[in-house]
Amino acid sequence: EPSPLVPALKKFLTAIFFLIIFINSRDLKLDEKIFDVSLPFYLRFVYITLFCFVMRSRYYFTFIIAESICNAGGLGFNGYDDSGNPQWDLVVGMKVKGTEIGVNGREQAASWNIFTAKWLRRTIYERVTIRPTIMAFIVSAMWHGFYPGYYICFIYLGFSVIAARKMRNIFWHRFQQPRLVKLLYDIATTATTNYMVKDFSEFIFLFLSLEKSLQISRYYYYLPFIIVAVVVFLFPNKKASRK
Repeated sequence: EPSPLVPALKKFLTAIFFLIIFINSRDLKLDEKIFDVSLPFYLRFVYITLFCFVMRSRYYFTFIIAESICNAGGLGFNGYDDSGNPQWDLVVGMKVKGTEIGVNGREQAASWNIFTAKWLRRTIYERVTIRPTIMAFIVSAMWHGFYPGYYICFIYLGFSVIAARKMRNIFWHRFQQPRLVKLLYDIATTATTNYMVKDFSEFIFLFLSLEKSLQISRYYYYLPFIIVAVVVFLFPNKKASRK
């Protein structure tokens, strides 16, 4: 087994980087600025994005420092790749890249809290016959607690995953050629997922209360809920379109 020094040190430094971001950003008071009634829509959008990234940074620190500690203890070695390089990814609990720039809600959800996501998939998703995606997210909400924000966040995320799956089945194969079209499609889906799904739901998750959830929804003009509902309930699924 190769030495874990290099991968453990890299992950340790990465974790410290996210910790510094979180600590140094607290004085900005972004959460207070977001609820300023005189704030223009576009600027509130920017503040929400920055605030959510800062709040995710503390989780990135926790996941990555835990992974670094495991690697330092010799845990996490997963063999060698095709080029003969050692792989230390057996205990990866979260993928920053997939979380931040995943092209759809499913990819971003699968990159966050990976082991819990696998447990939910095996325990709930693969066993439930009625709306397994929604039921898995409801169980996740129950695990977090009983604040309204948890249930609004996770149920919305569940329907967002279904909507993303439908959109991909309908549109993905139409935008794979030429290369520029594919690139523009990926940028558009990543931006939409970040602003309309991840940051919106995370903001509701962080503030928990029904009042704050409705307030932030009004800032978005309820568009995330409306768009997801239209896609889920009105767009045809892949099997229906083939018929």
